[in-house]
Amino acid sequence: MTLDLYLTKLGLKLKHLVVLDVNFEGELLKDFSSAYPHRYLYLPSHGAMILEMAVGMASLGKLVLVIGSELKEATLPDSTLNVKLVMRDKKGTWDGFEEGVRAFGVGVLLLPEEE
Repeated sequence: MTLDLYLTKLGLKLKHLVVLDVNFEGELLKDFSSAYPHRYLYLPSHGAMILEMAVGMASLGKLVLVIGSELKEATLPDSTLNVKLVMRDKKGTWDGFEEGVRAFGVGVLLLPEEE
């Protein structure tokens, strides 16, 4: 399963899900962006700025996923904000991904390497 398809399906369940795509290689989530144009932001940028944007959105009650960042961890001023960094890793798995997205607080979600 691709991340784009998975998040598009998850967007039906989670009405407050917002995705910030910050990679420099182009939009990764074409299906998600067409299904939820107001919940997807493609903005190639670096870590510090994107975390500030994510904190602002999360403080308004949004569940924010940051995809494509070079950051390895999210250190935020408030640990109760729902901001998750999504990254690819050899140890990543799809098992428990939805629970990780829904989990309260700041976190890092590991996905399997590209299919």
